[in-house]
Order: sequence, then C-alpha cells, then structure tokens
Amino acid sequence: MQIISRLSQGPPLTGQKTVPTGTAEAIGSGVVGEVLVKIHAENTSPVYLGGSVDVTVPGGAAPGLQGSPGDIFTFDVSNLDQVCVISTTAGQGVSYWGKKIL
Repeated sequence: MQIISRLSQGPPLTGQKTVPTGTAEAIGSGVVGEVLVKIHAENTSPVYLGGSVDVTVPGGAAPGLQGSPGDIFTFDVSNLDQVCVISTTAGQGVSYWGKKIL
C-alpha cells in the first residue's frame, strides 16, 4: 500500500459564504491548491456548485453539482474564486477551508 501525503504551505484560508439566489458568486478569493466546501447542515434547500459564475440551479443553462445540507466536497483549484455557488432559497450557507499545496 502506498500512502500519498499532500503537504500544505502556510495557514489555511477559511470562511463562510451566504449563498446567493439570483446569480452565482465565488465562495471567496485567494490562492489555494485544494479547497473543502461544507454545505451548512441547517440549510433548508440544496446549494449548487460549479466552476464559474455561470453555474445555475437545475433547469438553467449550466446546472451545478447539487449539495444537500451537511454534504462536504473537495476541489483541486488554484484560487477560491474558481468555486461558485447558487441556491433557489435565500439564507443558505457554506463554509470553506482552502490550503496551498507544495
């Protein structure tokens, strides 16, 4: 068995984002190599995630990846602005933890 470790450089970039309903927005901004996004467990509706502000809810031109309350996703991205979110219900939230990879 081979174990692969990803070493991080510097402190993580962390935060929370209130998810918009009209147009998708980036979860944040900052250089990372990997980001973990957690959909808040107290949300009442799904959050849709994608790689640009063009991501939409189902039925739109570019439906995003659906995240239900409590779900956790990881993405290999170079900047937090490459992960965008949108929802059909106001007041939904996500938290993120990003780290630079050596």
